[in-house]
Amino acid sequence: MTQAELNRAVASATGETVKTIADMGFVPLSAIPAYRNTPQANAARTRNTIAYDVSPRGLNLPSGQNMTPQLVKQVTSALKVSIDKLK
Repeated sequence: MTQAELNRAVASATGETVKTIADMGFVPLSAIPAYRNTPQANAARTRNTIAYDVSPRGLNLPSGQNMTPQLVKQVTSALKVSIDKLK
């Protein structure tokens, strides 16, 4: 399965656009614009080779203290639908 296929499946299951899903992919913290030009981020890029390797194939899932049980179920459901579509 390619990243594009995964993005299309997640977009279809969630109602988001493919571009939105692609933009939300996994990005190492040291690559985020707010941090990428700091000395710490430059050092992290050389240490965190695995994070940069998996980045194109990763998926960020919503998380945080504001995740209600209903939001967890919604995210879980969308992820299961997306996975089922890939089978």
